[in-house]
Amino acid sequence: MQVLLLDFEATSVDTSTARITEIGAMLVDHTWDHYITANNAVSTLVYDKSYPELTQEVIDITGITQPMLDRSARTPQEAFDMLGGMVSDKLDFVVAFNRGYDEQLFRAEVARNNMGMDPKMNWLASTPWLCAMVDIETNYKFKSWRLMHLALEYGVTVNPKELHRAINDVELMR
Repeated sequence: MQVLLLDFEATSVDTSTARITEIGAMLVDHTWDHYITANNAVSTLVYDKSYPELTQEVIDITGITQPMLDRSARTPQEAFDMLGGMVSDKLDFVVAFNRGYDEQLFRAEVARNNMGMDPKMNWLASTPWLCAMVDIETNYKFKSWRLMHLALEYGVTVNPKELHRAINDVELMR
């Protein structure tokens, strides 16, 4: 079974206006209850001139700054082409830590950039999405469902300086 672990960072928490500023994705083979083998990974900053200005709150949380985007970001089309390169008919699930947020961001960005006819984006949109926060029953025994706190509860070492960067959060989720 193949699973795409996926996380986005964005310009805000409001999914109706937020734009994706970073994609982190990892394609893994799922065996029993572990995501063991990482087959492929994508980590890229995303930006174009139509984006709203980054708020200080977003900069403080993610560490992503405007100069970083200006210097290193790919356009949404380029970034989604990279993500599409991970999609095949062997993909069984997409897993995001906060599925409601990440799936809405994904669908909105696909629509804004007229990628709705792209077969890879359609496959990704039609693949079942799961939430690593609420769809894992063992999480219910813990008081806090923040990714960092859950990781610690499961005995995973966490470097707070690496939180809220998409690929780091994907690796932590794995």
